[in-house]
Amino acid sequence: MKMLSTWTDGTRAYSWYVKSAKEYPVAYDFLFGDKKVFADAFSQIFHIINLILIILGALRFYKKQEFDLSFLINITLIGVWLFHLVWEANQRYILFVTPLMIMSAMYGFKFLVELLYTKDKVPVIKQTTRKPFLIVCFVVFMLSLVTIIYGVKPIAIDKQNSNHYLVNQSYAYLQVPVNSKNAVTQTFKADENFNNVGIYVLEAPNEDNKYKIRITNKDENKIISEKVYSASSFEAGEYFPIEVNENPKKKTEYSIQILSTKGNKGEALMLGKYQQKGFDLYSDGAMYINGKNQVNEDIGFEVTETTNSPLISWYSYLLVFIIFVGVISLSFLTFKQKKIKFK
Repeated sequence: MKMLSTWTDGTRAYSWYVKSAKEYPVAYDFLFGDKKVFADAFSQIFHIINLILIILGALRFYKKQEFDLSFLINITLIGVWLFHLVWEANQRYILFVTPLMIMSAMYGFKFLVELLYTKDKVPVIKQTTRKPFLIVCFVVFMLSLVTIIYGVKPIAIDKQNSNHYLVNQSYAYLQVPVNSKNAVTQTFKADENFNNVGIYVLEAPNEDNKYKIRITNKDENKIISEKVYSASSFEAGEYFPIEVNENPKKKTEYSIQILSTKGNKGEALMLGKYQQKGFDLYSDGAMYINGKNQVNEDIGFEVTETTNSPLISWYSYLLVFIIFVGVISLSFLTFKQKKIKFK
């Protein structure tokens, strides 16, 4: 299980360590947001190809019996693998050996070329490998083509809810209670349309309690959402969603105010926050308790424009298909131009 957890994730779990950002362009949605599936897929494909080439690089030693740099790299990788067998398993623990893995894969690719091609001035595919090479290339091409065609419906046609983030402050591991003694306010700024605000709840409150949440456009001194919610509305470990419909014409400051209105018995509503001395993860806003600024602290919250649409447009998907076919065609023309013949 340790090896599966550590060595099978091509992303190296990079998204685990980005809890907030200064800006949220479209690229953020594809790298860290709801469309991260594309980055995950490409990372995993690259990782699988990399591992296959590393295995070929290891086989190269058994054929050539050369104690070269490739051999030393593979010995190092085996040592790291054995270390992870007894140490804590985590995807990031192989991040530092990724350059070595890529170097080993390059030797594996070199060995693959040596297996397939002759050493003539004009290299040609060896007669013994010609048929298997053609079969493998055809199978890979057909599988790729079928995968792309199969993905049209779930990726470019079927609609699903996806978020474009304006704020995604997800680093919230400390409790901040909301009760009769504590009213919590969080400010933020936005210059794009948004229709959803989420507040991270660490612990749900006692069932008799009620809480008012007010969202205000501070620049215009206008309340855009105000509602009282029962305790059953909150779920621990989840973002509590608040629907709004805001279309700021410029960068506008907003505030989220959470206060207790009834009950205060038993467990209070516990929001998540972070606290980092000397560093503010979300510098465009601040957290206040009873009107007092909590320096370098923010609650866990998100501001998004949620839409019901395909992951990408059909013409973007068509462009991917054209690029795929273009790369295959260009490779064929390159081989033809260099007069690399199958003999």
